[in-house]
Amino acid sequence: MQLGDHLGFAGVVLGVAGLGITILWPAKRWIGYVCLVIAGLLGICWGGMAYWSWRHPSVEHSTPAETTPASNPTSTLLVQTVPPPIAHQQVSHQKTVKLIFTNSPLFTPKRKDMYAQEINDFYEYLVGIGYAIPKDCPPIGESLGSAPSFAHIEPGSIYDAKIGVPKSDPDDPRMIVWVYSEYVFSRLFPFVPNNRSASSFNMQARLIYETYYVNSFFGKRYGLKALPHDYWGNGLWDTRTKYGRAFADNLLFFTQQRWHPPADPKESFDKYFAGQIILGLDVMGNTPVQYVGPIFKIFEERGLPQEITPLQ
Repeated sequence: MQLGDHLGFAGVVLGVAGLGITILWPAKRWIGYVCLVIAGLLGICWGGMAYWSWRHPSVEHSTPAETTPASNPTSTLLVQTVPPPIAHQQVSHQKTVKLIFTNSPLFTPKRKDMYAQEINDFYEYLVGIGYAIPKDCPPIGESLGSAPSFAHIEPGSIYDAKIGVPKSDPDDPRMIVWVYSEYVFSRLFPFVPNNRSASSFNMQARLIYETYYVNSFFGKRYGLKALPHDYWGNGLWDTRTKYGRAFADNLLFFTQQRWHPPADPKESFDKYFAGQIILGLDVMGNTPVQYVGPIFKIFEERGLPQEITPLQ
């Protein structure tokens, strides 16, 4: 029973009592009058609160379920279904990603909600570009170090992988998005059995892709001192600045869509990746040559060896 109901009930009781005293006890009729006045005031309050509730109905908020046991009966993992996102980017898809959290005090309900929204927003961002990525996510646990971590076994299921969140900075949204992107691009650029060259190229491509798309998602270039082939990362960001986010996002997408194992196992990654960008440009328009010069000029300014540039 709400406060308004209590006031209304009290008003009815006082009104009946006041009426009874006025009729049955004439000598104390003034007490009855006081009760009737108070009852009238309570009735006015009750009516006002009822009108306010009618004009401003309350909204029931529900929290996502987070205590469904995992499929592995010996595991201490908890499964959480992520609610539909309120995305950073303007996306049209409405999908959900199933998150799995290890049983740790680090993962408070507030942090779980934040991780859920950030991961789901990033998922929707990539799907909006065109990527076909899984809705699942490896178990999320604590990182052993001060940086986010991702470990996995290939081939394997999501339970053969683990995402680690550092205790030192668990509330930075970049941390969870960055490490989730490692998982996503490990699926898009997988280990290739019995092909060392293809596997090596895929690993290098993962780093370029996850760095670019996390930066593009947040709209800011975050440098990595240990990033190999940084002329690719910086050059792609400069391309985004010059031609727009949609152009650069789609360029990398179509480059990945036309990805194939290198024909020459002795070919360098830079030469191979440059050729793949040409293939990506070919999908984007009938005259990719018009972009080759300006775009690779950007890469050269960032340190790409000139002999790598195609069509020289």
